[in-house]
Amino acid sequence: MGNMLQRCKGWDYRERSIYMVTLIAENRLPVFGQLLGGEADARIELTAIGQLALDCWQELPLRYSGLELLEWQVMPEHFHSIVFVKKRQVRPLGAMDWQL
Repeated sequence: MGNMLQRCKGWDYRERSIYMVTLIAENRLPVFGQLLGGEADARIELTAIGQLALDCWQELPLRYSGLELLEWQVMPEHFHSIVFVKKRQVRPLGAMDWQL
């Protein structure tokens, strides 16, 4: 999960809770997609890598029982997700295998 500087000291990230997770492409390269449109119709067009990353992300609840993805948004060089840890996990979020 990379840089965990914004985590809460003393919190056990295996615990049941709702978390915001941000994943960033290496060197912030826009490998996931490109921003199209204007202010009124802005949208992200996913690249093949972006679609693959999203597909893998959506499969995470199959790999981690008790994990639910509530929302997500793919951006050109990163993406955000709201993750609900419904039951205590064996490993904390920062130590899970987030490799896509």
